[in-house]
Amino acid sequence: METPFSIRDARAEDLPSLAALEWANARPLLDIPRDEEGFKADCLAHLRKSLEEGAPLLVCEDAEGLAGFCCCSFPPGATDMLSFDSVQVSPRRQKQGLATLLTDSLLWRLRTEGRVCRLLVKIRRDSPAVALYRSLGFVEMESFSATHFVLEFLLRPHSG
Repeated sequence: METPFSIRDARAEDLPSLAALEWANARPLLDIPRDEEGFKADCLAHLRKSLEEGAPLLVCEDAEGLAGFCCCSFPPGATDMLSFDSVQVSPRRQKQGLATLLTDSLLWRLRTEGRVCRLLVKIRRDSPAVALYRSLGFVEMESFSATHFVLEFLLRPHSG
């Protein structure tokens, strides 16, 4: 039997747990070695800035606590663009469709708020998340290198 979960807006007190989850998931994928405390401090500062600016930051919880989160941020000076920064799922909840659910929830939220914007994600070509983003309608916009490219999603509000 699957454990039920809920999705809600993040709060300031969630941020250390979110940074810890991002570290746990990112560590094996880092191109350049990072120390844990420095990584978490950078992540925490970024998450705090996103929260303070009102960018979407959703948390998913189950009976055991944090199951995942997704977040966006506003690029400097942008009003019609969001950077889709991260979708992270706890190892105990991976491969259960939670990343898709979190991303769908984020897109639904943005649409119901009436936002018209571009969502951008810079991603490694070999990331398993590429399939997720493409299945949701993101398309390749530009290449940065042989290993990274940008996916774009044009968001329009629901009509009617």
